[in-house]
Amino acid sequence: MAIVIFGDDAAACTAAHDYRKIVRRGEVIIVRSSSRIGYLRSLLPYYAAGLIEKFELFSPFMLEVADLVELERSENVTIGDGEVRVGSRVYAKPLVLFSAWQRLEGAGVINLDTPEESEKLGEALSKAKEVIVVGGIAALPVVDALVKANYPVSLVWDDTCFDDDVSLFIREDLQSSGVKLLAQTPAPNSAKLIVNYGGGTHPNLPLKLPLVNGRLRVDSGCRLLSCDASALGLATEVLEPEGWSHAVRCEEETLLQAANFAARAAGIAFPVLRRYFVARFKDKVYASFGLTMKEAEAAGYHAAATRVRGWGRHSGTLVKAVASREGRLLGVQAVIRSEEDTALGLLYVAVVSRIRLLEASRALSPIDPEHQTADSIFSKAAKALLRKVTISKVAKSLQTAE
Repeated sequence: MAIVIFGDDAAACTAAHDYRKIVRRGEVIIVRSSSRIGYLRSLLPYYAAGLIEKFELFSPFMLEVADLVELERSENVTIGDGEVRVGSRVYAKPLVLFSAWQRLEGAGVINLDTPEESEKLGEALSKAKEVIVVGGIAALPVVDALVKANYPVSLVWDDTCFDDDVSLFIREDLQSSGVKLLAQTPAPNSAKLIVNYGGGTHPNLPLKLPLVNGRLRVDSGCRLLSCDASALGLATEVLEPEGWSHAVRCEEETLLQAANFAARAAGIAFPVLRRYFVARFKDKVYASFGLTMKEAEAAGYHAAATRVRGWGRHSGTLVKAVASREGRLLGVQAVIRSEEDTALGLLYVAVVSRIRLLEASRALSPIDPEHQTADSIFSKAAKALLRKVTISKVAKSLQTAE
């Protein structure tokens, strides 16, 4: 089987790399449009602002020599009805993957999706009097880079990854650092530089693909619904097994998508994809995994939630946990310090597995003799929510008995 991947960022390369770890036969072709390969898009704003020098996760040598992946320029590849032509070779019904990201058309707009665009941004920053970033909370990597480089920044705000009470903390952090929040994208002019990052409107793809809410809807294995192709990236929306869906809003989730695509292509099991959103701003990390309380109620759950503020060495942190009345963890939202982000992977696994709150409270309790408490803020949130769910169950059983 031939696999043709349209995309040259780290997610596209991860899909090829992970597949080749399992399957060494058959052809894998990456169709590239950039002169660079294997780059992390979330690092491009830091490169443009002069804060880092390297943004690649993969090299051509690793892909071509170690992974036996063929790299082709996009002008040498055409796609038709059920076939892909690479030079003089024709592949009938190959497994096709698109790395799809939003683009915003218009004068004075930089779509920050390739290294070439980041170089344009670096040149434009020295001339711009005002920088306006489009993409809402997904664009926090751009805002963080520009604030650290002392550029005045405005952000066109939108946020569906957090409940309003948690979103308020994020907005306050941004505004206290001088970031202006806008309700809509202003018209570009010579004094304003508009930087677009993420958002998920119609991507530029060589096929007419089905769109839902302006996005490409895929399953956990990245397969497009009602179309014999696959897609990953910020222009996708993942349909979860229970029937609801979430928009992909950060590059970390695109890497999870890539790993799931590779597993599906190799014929092995892969986990459910629930929302994985992580963004960093200055010394804080904002994370949202699974369902928010609003989404849980809309999905028909009799959900409960608890919000815990940090104390002591956790001061300045906030965790909100959402669970079903049966005591299963449905979602976690967190505002934490950067040095605490090692817990994020465990939190995500707990949400994906719908872990019971009692098990979660124990799994998230550190045993650290250097500190007086055996509870972390994450464990405390799980315990508080467990008490709330248990009290609700007892009250309901008493009502039934009466």
